[in-house]
Amino acid sequence: MEIAVRPDPGDWIVIPTYPAPGWARIEARRRAAGALDPSAEPFLLQVLEGLSRADRLGSEARVVRCQAGRPEFVVDLAIVPATDDSSKAGRHSAQKAVLGSLVPDAEPQRLRPAPDMAGFWAMSTDAHAHPQAAIILRMAGLPTIPADLIMRVWGSIPEQLRQAVDEAISLASRVVPAEA
Repeated sequence: MEIAVRPDPGDWIVIPTYPAPGWARIEARRRAAGALDPSAEPFLLQVLEGLSRADRLGSEARVVRCQAGRPEFVVDLAIVPATDDSSKAGRHSAQKAVLGSLVPDAEPQRLRPAPDMAGFWAMSTDAHAHPQAAIILRMAGLPTIPADLIMRVWGSIPEQLRQAVDEAISLASRVVPAEA
């Protein structure tokens, strides 16, 4: 299922699926122009070029959280059709299985960030894991079939991973299926 995410452009960079030639350089210059640290442009350029070439799992959106022109962490988002029977127990079991495949060494934690969202999140105990954390939410009113929003968080420093997860969860309200 195609996904669109519309985060605050002052804090997030949306990485195009197929960025145009020179896109990373232009975006890095634009972002670094207002940064306090003059070394931000080459660093951001390196990160953006690496991310634009990194493999993606199907139709997912990739966003980078930036502060003062410097990347902090990356969130990959995807909307996938639900594989359960839509019962509460079925949803819990299916969502925990997805989390277990993404972050195998973690214990899922219940999550209800809004009345129309419910799911789980898990954080890896390995600071170098990919992803470092994963979130899965069933969102009421997305498509006509039950679907889950899966978010993978990576690239954060361990001390700020919990904050990165909270900020990734806040993106859920800005996700919609892409127009066909």
